[in-house]
Amino acid sequence: MSISGPQENSEWRYAEIDIPVQVAKRDFDIIFEVTRGKSWKGDVAIDDLMLVFGEGYTSYGEEGTRKPYIESGGGFWIHFPKSYLPGNNDVKLFNMTRLECLQACVQYAEFYCKSADYVEETSECMLSNSNHNDPDAPFAPQYHPLIDYYERIDDPTISTIAPTTIVNTPAFDDGPDMTFQKITILATVTDTSIGRPAHNMTMSIYYNHQMSGWTPIHTSLTDRMGKAGMMLDRDAVRYGAYKAQLHSASYFAKLGGKKSGFPFIEITWEISSDLQPLFYFPVLMNHYSYTVYTSDMVDLMDEAQTMFSL
Repeated sequence: MSISGPQENSEWRYAEIDIPVQVAKRDFDIIFEVTRGKSWKGDVAIDDLMLVFGEGYTSYGEEGTRKPYIESGGGFWIHFPKSYLPGNNDVKLFNMTRLECLQACVQYAEFYCKSADYVEETSECMLSNSNHNDPDAPFAPQYHPLIDYYERIDDPTISTIAPTTIVNTPAFDDGPDMTFQKITILATVTDTSIGRPAHNMTMSIYYNHQMSGWTPIHTSLTDRMGKAGMMLDRDAVRYGAYKAQLHSASYFAKLGGKKSGFPFIEITWEISSDLQPLFYFPVLMNHYSYTVYTSDMVDLMDEAQTMFSL
């Protein structure tokens, strides 16, 4: 077990524990008993730490550990002093107190406000429909001496874990290693009208964000073998619906002005666990029809790894 973090007690400290590779991250809970000083700046001691494998709980809370929350302005917040979220200022308000800024975020009707930056010196308030956990947010909160960043959270006083009996199950079994460090999304496109791979065809990949709908996360061109795709680190994967969009009309327009009967080929799927390492979609198409096959064959992983290492 290792622990890291700044030495001053005003910042959160994190513990890392080795997890058996046979175990997917949603197959266990971490339970720990904590004793700390009288104030938040007091020392913290973790007395007992236990891994519980199996379905000991009927539901799971949010993964990870976070800093203490505050309640203000009608909402709950994680406060990041001297920090801001770059590039996500959707609404700017002026002549606001700190309390009024947080109230404005809670009450804002045009979109669901997820975070706020407050500048004490100029009384500016910047509301955002994003936070640093969103897939389209390129940065974590950055340091700024004059700005405080507030990230809105759900009511933490409402428990999402049902009080049921904890069931301990063995950490290891004789089954194969079924967790993977990366998840690969790969399409191979063959143009049957010319009898060879579709080269230089645009493929866009989207994630279905619960607040903003389909959000683009990657765009690439098929190579000379008709392949395009992306790799996601396991820690960066967000469970939910994904969509690959192949730009068929623009592709055929470049081939002597052929007119396609469909502007796009869309493939939708869901990522719900770490147990499937590859989402592979072979596509056969011409300008008036197409066929999509699906496969998650592990023996294609070496080919996918080679493609993305070029």
